[in-house]
Amino acid sequence: MTPQRLAVGVVAGGIGEDGAVRVRWLGDGPQTLLTAETVFVARDDADPLPRRHVVRAAAPHGLDEVRMTLAGLRARADAEAYAGHLVL
Repeated sequence: MTPQRLAVGVVAGGIGEDGAVRVRWLGDGPQTLLTAETVFVARDDADPLPRRHVVRAAAPHGLDEVRMTLAGLRARADAEAYAGHLVL
């Protein structure tokens, strides 16, 4: 049986120089992203190997985004590489 995945956001791009990402939340609000301890980032729904990241920090950013600092992303270029990816 294939594990079920639920996209809770889409990476909109990087922010700052520390590797933080801007995530546009999906659904009823940002609460899932704001309280997540771990997220997976995938190219698309069919990505067989989404990357696991520990969430170091998360805070509201604008009306429909959350700024997230993820373990393993150290520079803006790292964050920008995830633009358009799903957050699961």
